[in-house]
This record gives sequence, C-alpha cells and structure tokens, in this order.
Amino acid sequence: MAHNISLENLPTWVKLEVSKSDLEAFAQTLLAQSKNQVPNPSLSTKKMMTVDELASYANLAKQTIYGLTSKNQIPYHKSPMGRKLYFVKAEIDEWLTSNRRATTAEIEADALRHIEEQKKKRRIR
Repeated sequence: MAHNISLENLPTWVKLEVSKSDLEAFAQTLLAQSKNQVPNPSLSTKKMMTVDELASYANLAKQTIYGLTSKNQIPYHKSPMGRKLYFVKAEIDEWLTSNRRATTAEIEADALRHIEEQKKKRRIR
C-alpha cells in the first residue's frame, strides 16, 4: 500500500531507497511529460538576441558581454533609444568562429607544402 507523502512534510535531509523499477517508471514518466511539452523557440533559431539570451547562447557572463561591447570587441546593435543592446545571431556565430586555431595536422601539412614549394622554386632557378 502506497502512502502519499507531501514534500513539505519531509525533513530537510532525507535518505530514500528507490528500487530499479520505481526509478525506471519515474524516468518513463519524465520522458512522457517532456514529449507533451510545447518547446519554446530555441535560441539557435532566433535572429536577434538580448544580453541575457547571448549569455546563455555563448556561455558568457553578462558582465563579460558588457565589457566586450564597451571595447567594441563584439558585434552589437543598440535600440533606437540607445538603452538596450541587441545581437544578431549570424554576426555572433561569425564572431565566435573567427579565431579558429589550426590543428597540429593542418600546421604540419602547411609546413610540408611550403617545403615542397621552396624545393620547386630552387629547381626553377
């Protein structure tokens, strides 16, 4: 016989034993609930973002974003009244990927290409 216990009545520290079948049933319930929820528009589909949305999207602190805008190191737009900041997702994506570093394999391949080009130049002379 199952007893209904309110979470409000539990002490602040409680140790519970849960059976595997109960845990699986709980997981199935959560999965069913998540399938029934209407998803909010994802940040990845938005074209414009606020500071809060950018912080979440780029995993940056709001303070960092404000610092980057004050130094003009990140692309941004101001509202017509000049009080709010907005960020165009495509511009942010480009900015986030603009400082790509070459892999060791790419550097080695470039070095080999350079050596071969230098050898060809020496043969031509």
